[in-house]
Amino acid sequence: DGSSSKLDENSAAKEIENQTTSETKKLQYRYWLELVNYLEEVRSKVRPQTPSPKHWLTFSIGRSGFHVNALLNTVTNRIGVELVIADKDGEKAFYHLLMKDKDAIEREMGGALEWRENPEKNRSSILLFFNANPAEDQKWNLQHDWLKNTLEKFDVVFRQRIKNLNLSE
Repeated sequence: DGSSSKLDENSAAKEIENQTTSETKKLQYRYWLELVNYLEEVRSKVRPQTPSPKHWLTFSIGRSGFHVNALLNTVTNRIGVELVIADKDGEKAFYHLLMKDKDAIEREMGGALEWRENPEKNRSSILLFFNANPAEDQKWNLQHDWLKNTLEKFDVVFRQRIKNLNLSE
């Protein structure tokens, strides 16, 4: 009746999907582990949370409701850094305060950033990407160097600004 071969196809597809997922997860975990070791080695002042098999690694920026993520994307072959602004009330007030300072922020960063308000979500972000394939581990040193420099720059440009943000202004 052909039903067993259909079942085999589905389980085979599921197996391939699981292997792909687990390969990606292993890559992500190794990538972040190496980045953390590199940051310690060069005595970077940015301190990540414990690495896990995800497409991001989180760093504190000194105020609750805000954090910085290092990002890796094996589908679009790019890495990045994002400032995340969690916004419980949905008003995007902090995002808009930072947006007022966009020109100065981008001047200090040395180039344009991607500003995502995400009106339908309760988190906005400000991002910078770099085209690089995270699967090419022979190029990790270059990628990790870019991430270190960009994370440190985000810290310098945003930490004090975020600390000083005041909604009553």
